[in-house]
Amino acid sequence: MRRCGGAGWLAACLVLSAVSCGGGATGGKQRQAREGASGSVDSYASRKGNDRYVSTKGKERYVSTKGKDGGDGSRKRPWRTISRAASKVGPGTTVHIAAGHYAGPVTLSRSGQPGRPIRFVSDSRWGARIRASSADALAVVEVAGSYVHFEGFDVSGRGGDGSVGIVVPGSHDRVVGNHVHDVVVACDGGPNGGGGIVAGGGNPDYRNHDVEVSGNLVHDVVGTPTRRCTGVQGIYASIARVRIFNNVVYRNADNCITSWHAASQLTIANNTVLDGPGAGINVSSGGRGATHRGNFRSTVTNNIVSGNGQGIVETSDGEHPVGPGNRYLNNLVYRSRSGNGLEPGASLAHGAMVSGTINADPKLKGARSHYRLTAASPAIDAGTNTAASQTDFDGGDRPQSRGFDIGAFEWRPARARNR
Repeated sequence: MRRCGGAGWLAACLVLSAVSCGGGATGGKQRQAREGASGSVDSYASRKGNDRYVSTKGKERYVSTKGKDGGDGSRKRPWRTISRAASKVGPGTTVHIAAGHYAGPVTLSRSGQPGRPIRFVSDSRWGARIRASSADALAVVEVAGSYVHFEGFDVSGRGGDGSVGIVVPGSHDRVVGNHVHDVVVACDGGPNGGGGIVAGGGNPDYRNHDVEVSGNLVHDVVGTPTRRCTGVQGIYASIARVRIFNNVVYRNADNCITSWHAASQLTIANNTVLDGPGAGINVSSGGRGATHRGNFRSTVTNNIVSGNGQGIVETSDGEHPVGPGNRYLNNLVYRSRSGNGLEPGASLAHGAMVSGTINADPKLKGARSHYRLTAASPAIDAGTNTAASQTDFDGGDRPQSRGFDIGAFEWRPARARNR
């Protein structure tokens, strides 16, 4: 088992039991509501050295590679860096980031308020690209504040043991519609692993909570010098009430979607996860931050899990339980090299509910089409409405026909897609 070592928050963030990785196991509506950027917020100022917040009343602010950090963040005088915007704005502000390359790492430390989040939005999907590299542990983007949305960016980087693409140590945050890829983590026997998107961060002791990870494309989060690296995950939940839905996750170093530490009451719905050497979905409990209740009342529903080392599994460190009350509903699990896991009739911790499992070729398009469904897919209309997302990866409505589809995409006839 990997254990925390060294200094810094990343050392506390990413430890994952080795039993969850690759070997045998011994992870209502969710419409992506765009919370109001137009609500009024009282003007205020707060010193940080000689710096002050921008007075905000639902204002729009702007960042561009052609801007200057001496500007005021208006459309005509945009800031140059995301970090400058992050240091200036307050609740109710939407920060628009123009397409272009931006240097990381970036830390979003200011917090919004309920109903008045701070939104950082790439104005074109994946057009704002954030890159960073380091010989040490690295978070390319850290969402440290609460009530913060991070939407539509392209994120990649390279770092030492413990490096991640996006980490979320805040609460009530949303990581939506990003492309996280080619995050390369040193696989040198260190204790911390790494990840594409990590909901948690040990802040403090994994007591942050309520994070949404939705509509992201996460792939090629790998180790070096070997791509396969135990503990380097695609999406990683380490806290309570993480909602993981409509993500496409593939070709990462270990598990596609995993959980550990204080993870509980998770919703893992309508994801498409493929081609990982570890588990497609791992519901687990253990290590620092885990409570005596363990990972309980988690729901895993309407997911396509195909071509991974394992399918859907539960794991524990032996000291913290998995269950009771976990549900595994209407998942399509196919071609897992070490067993599909959680099939009807399996012996599960604390009587977890398993129903509607499909073991069949999902008949997907290729990676260039992000593994969308073909017309022949058995996933069409085969899902459940329990905990299902009401939109899909592209933002289209669910369902399109008589039932919810399984996976990140809702299938539409060509004529409907072309409207």
